[in-house]
Amino acid sequence: MEVKCLNIVTERGIEIIITPQAENKPVLYEVEKEVAYENAESPYQLVEGFTYEWEIKGSSQYTLEEDKNIVFRSSIDSNRGIIKPNIFVGTLSIYIQKEGVEVDKILLEVRSLKATYRKDYRQMLSDISEYCTDLIMQVNTPINQSYTIDHKESSKSLYQKFSFVKSIVDSYEFEESIHQVLENPNKKWSQEEENIDASRVRRIDNKIAKQFLKSNDRTPLSNKNGLSSLPRKVSTFRRIDSVDTIENQFIKFVLENYLNFCVDLEKLIKEKHSQESKFRSEINQLINTLDICYQHQLFREVSNLKMMPSNNPLLQRKSGYREIYKSWLMFDLAAKLIWKGGDDVYAVGKRDVATLYEYWVFFALLEIIKEIFNINPKQIDNLISNTKDGLGLQLKQGFQTALEGEYNDKGRSLNIRFSYNRTFSSNQNIHKEGSWTKQMRPDYTLSIWPSEFDEDQAESKDVITHVHFDAKYKVNNITQLLGEDNIEDKSKNDYKRVDLLKMHAYKDAIRRSSGAYVIYPGGNESDQIKSFHEILPGLGAFPMKPTRDKNGQYEIKKFIKEVVKHFINRSSQREHLSYFQNQILDKEKDIKTDVYLPEMIGDVRLIPKEVNVIIGVFKNEEHLQWIQSQMKYNLRGDADRMGGMRLTPELLSSKLLLLYDIKNHNRQYIYEIKSNGPSIELKSRLTNYPSHDSIERQYFIFELEEVEDEKFRSYCFDVKVLDGFNINGVPIICDLESLAKHVL
Repeated sequence: MEVKCLNIVTERGIEIIITPQAENKPVLYEVEKEVAYENAESPYQLVEGFTYEWEIKGSSQYTLEEDKNIVFRSSIDSNRGIIKPNIFVGTLSIYIQKEGVEVDKILLEVRSLKATYRKDYRQMLSDISEYCTDLIMQVNTPINQSYTIDHKESSKSLYQKFSFVKSIVDSYEFEESIHQVLENPNKKWSQEEENIDASRVRRIDNKIAKQFLKSNDRTPLSNKNGLSSLPRKVSTFRRIDSVDTIENQFIKFVLENYLNFCVDLEKLIKEKHSQESKFRSEINQLINTLDICYQHQLFREVSNLKMMPSNNPLLQRKSGYREIYKSWLMFDLAAKLIWKGGDDVYAVGKRDVATLYEYWVFFALLEIIKEIFNINPKQIDNLISNTKDGLGLQLKQGFQTALEGEYNDKGRSLNIRFSYNRTFSSNQNIHKEGSWTKQMRPDYTLSIWPSEFDEDQAESKDVITHVHFDAKYKVNNITQLLGEDNIEDKSKNDYKRVDLLKMHAYKDAIRRSSGAYVIYPGGNESDQIKSFHEILPGLGAFPMKPTRDKNGQYEIKKFIKEVVKHFINRSSQREHLSYFQNQILDKEKDIKTDVYLPEMIGDVRLIPKEVNVIIGVFKNEEHLQWIQSQMKYNLRGDADRMGGMRLTPELLSSKLLLLYDIKNHNRQYIYEIKSNGPSIELKSRLTNYPSHDSIERQYFIFELEEVEDEKFRSYCFDVKVLDGFNINGVPIICDLESLAKHVL
């Protein structure tokens, strides 16, 4: 129950008072000892993320051992101080000192902010054990020796193995399976010989008839026409059912082995690691659970297993038996597994649910990746390797783990890389992978690129895309992550809001990233914020809650399938953006266009490099007058003649005409070209065209309109320095970016 302060009295009678600094918040609890024992916890419970004050009453000789991360003493009074669990979750062992010597200790349980953390913790341990044993079964490594406890192992290593085993045994599925076996055990029928009164015989067969005629110890009858006597007793067989089957013997064998494992472990901890009282408490709790099952009347009627039942159909099919058989396979493998990366998760007394969730999400995503893509089995095998200590799981926070695969579709074949803790280093080479700001390391990265390229080529050609995910156990819902649909309260810049900003950092800083998403153990609500109507680029969040039915994985599986479908589409906007981005960035140059230019040409935004300009001449005043009166400009359409033009893409896409006097190059006029393209006309059909010969010629006619921007209209350009300039006035085409460098 919730309390305002904790008053703890140790075995030595030392009294410690703990009070929360937060007011009007449920952050301090004292639970019943039975409940605490059931959960292998201390009855004195704090909440992560809050600060507490402690004080030792009655004596100034005692103080708490200082821990630079959690327990602090007051600089004024060593009998007082504060406890700051921060993100620690689990059992805190705090030693009491007298003159620098440890004389006693207190145990405090630090709860997670999430109410379901105990259930989530058990489920994730169970799932990771199952994932790992599935991986081990895929590795071609002979595993048939029975497990024995190494007395030289550290308590941390032993606790890790115990946690794997406990997650299997202490699960709802195992409990339900035992219940099914006890309620509906497998039985076999047999016959048992017994002697009964002859009068009780109901059915006479040959064997009974012979006994009626020949047996001794008979009783006389008064019947004169039949037998004169009958035997007092006859021997017969009755059918009986028995639970002493090889399948039930196996279930008893499994329970006995689980129990022996825990008993041996408890003895070792008691002898070699006596200070680990928390560890022993958890072991004893599991021993009690297993012993209750083992002492059931059913198993008293079952003999010991004499031969291991291999390929037994009932063990593999019947409900209850099937699950226990699977748990035995998992137990045998899990007890041999070494996971260096799980040291923080499996530290005695510590329940680092957030880190465990990060590992759990990796395995959940790996299952999804394996369903969607073709992953080379050797890549999976590499997750489990032989070590001098046993089978090692190659997964550790802060170290990269990557698996490669492919996706074959009639539209496009793809390569993929699924990475855990991939580091994108800071570098300024735009053609290389990495971050253009600081080093970034998302929890998980899915990289996709066409199979025609290797990964380095795909980076340099901008044909690869990275989608990032981060696991955030402490996010409860989307609103907590994304906020309400109103003006953001800047004072609420808590760590959950920072998670969204971190997704922005991944997407914006890591080159060729198309999306970044939070994975959190919420309900069924997911949200994706798209940069435009396509699925990529985007930001968002997906719920993935540790549950037995794994329903929470549907949304993210659907999303990854849509990402692949989108990547196969060669006409997507993202595909176009990446192509033009590569074209622009591929040309390493430093061109400045710092002269004034209008922002728009008609209804189109003006990008100097993308605007083509026709540099043309007027031959005389008559020609100029015709151009300005007709608002048309003619270019010779006969490419074989001097000054003739071809209908090139650059000519057809021209937006501006710079008209200059062939005799005075600085006499210039600039016009917009209408977007309807040129028409083709014969000279004879041009109204009032000033011509001094009768030769019929063909012209491209561009319709013009005035440039509204007066400042731009007043510019004069040095046309003589442009590439392709000809003193005879042959028209040329250049882009506005190049032209703007030569404003006079």
